[in-house]
Amino acid sequence: MILVFFGALAVGVSLGLLGSGGSIFTFPILILFLHRPDKLAVAESLAIVGVIALVGAIPYAIRQQVHWRTVGFFGLAGIIGSYIGACIAHSISGRVQLFIFGSVMLIVAWIMLKDKKWFQRNKDTSHSTLVSLLSGFLLGQLTGCSGVGGGFIIVPILIVILNLSIYVAIGTSLMIIALNALTAFSQQAFLLQRSGMHVNWKVIALFSLFGVIGSLIGGTIVKYIPAVHLRKLFGTLMLPLGVYILIHSFR
Repeated sequence: MILVFFGALAVGVSLGLLGSGGSIFTFPILILFLHRPDKLAVAESLAIVGVIALVGAIPYAIRQQVHWRTVGFFGLAGIIGSYIGACIAHSISGRVQLFIFGSVMLIVAWIMLKDKKWFQRNKDTSHSTLVSLLSGFLLGQLTGCSGVGGGFIIVPILIVILNLSIYVAIGTSLMIIALNALTAFSQQAFLLQRSGMHVNWKVIALFSLFGVIGSLIGGTIVKYIPAVHLRKLFGTLMLPLGVYILIHSFR
């Protein structure tokens, strides 16, 4: 159980520092250490990540590092997409969900470990509303279907396509993750309950509590750490976890 608490802190720190990584670490912890069934682990990770991301966005909002216009368009489309994705998730097996999750982890780990100069942008410029809506919808579907919060995809999109600075992208990502994850969780929990399966609220509450502490720590110290180091660390941690999840899906 001590490992679970440290894992929850790590999830929070990851979200606070990078605006991503919540589901990537929460989901394996729920399966590895708490032995939660695949379907329930997906739903519970969404609730945990949603709460942690919402609280973790507070330091960024205070520093005016949340782009609210993007949150509105991207988040609204994401809510619709995550609702549809959650409905799709109910009709596919937990093994398929694991396979999608692990595959996305490995792809993004490779992207994060590559040297990309666009991660170092520092000026905000205008961007297309249509691009925000389309990106948010597709990302919401991924969240609802596989339990992936999507922050590791949201942050690069916000930087590369929507031209936000990395720190504003992190704060904005946290708000979008919270909207997507909590919407997908509400739908998945409802569908699971109809199937006779129930999420463990105690697990969600305890994990969220320690994760919130970690997110506040991460949000406080992020300004002292170079962005490139954050990205490299995140990619390095994702590789072994992605391999494990893929192997687990074939079992």
